[in-house]
Amino acid sequence: MKYLLSTLISIFLLNCTSYKKSLVSNGSKNQVIENVIIDFTNTSRLYKKHDVFEIKIIDTLYKQRLEKIDERTYSWVHGEPYEAIIAIKVIPITNKFTYLLSDSLGYKKDYLPSRHKEQDDKLFIWDDNSVETNDENVDILRKYEMVKEDYTGAVFVVDESQKGVHYYMCRNDFTKYKKITTNIGIGYYDAPKVECQ
Repeated sequence: MKYLLSTLISIFLLNCTSYKKSLVSNGSKNQVIENVIIDFTNTSRLYKKHDVFEIKIIDTLYKQRLEKIDERTYSWVHGEPYEAIIAIKVIPITNKFTYLLSDSLGYKKDYLPSRHKEQDDKLFIWDDNSVETNDENVDILRKYEMVKEDYTGAVFVVDESQKGVHYYMCRNDFTKYKKITTNIGIGYYDAPKVECQ
């Protein structure tokens, strides 16, 4: 029994360290996203439950604080920035037909995410301002039933309990990060401390 337990622990540790070896410490924002996808696919339970994920980078993350406007009104405003980290959120998309293709409403391809990665019959999508959305992006979104020509029959449900994974990554070393799985909006709780020296 001891031998079996130690073998299982060894296999688990080897799997954990093997994917971490493929993380890259610096580069573009797309490298940040690649690191996040590597970690997410190897560690998150959400990856097994869902098929489509949206990734968003928040280059400068601010802690949100409530500011009193008058006796009955408060508003969320930016507080102190977290200078040393980049925040990235990975959110499962649970609605089909999330994007609408319709020139009559002013939506064109530039409204759609411009980058994607398919892995294990699952899709990751994100915006990259340096690249325009092309027909390949539209086709991949169609494959996963994420685009529709009009609103007919589209039903959108907002699930406040839906969790996502928030990554807090060092700006100067993408291999140093912490993550939190939560349904609270990023910035509305204290970011974890990441050693970024």
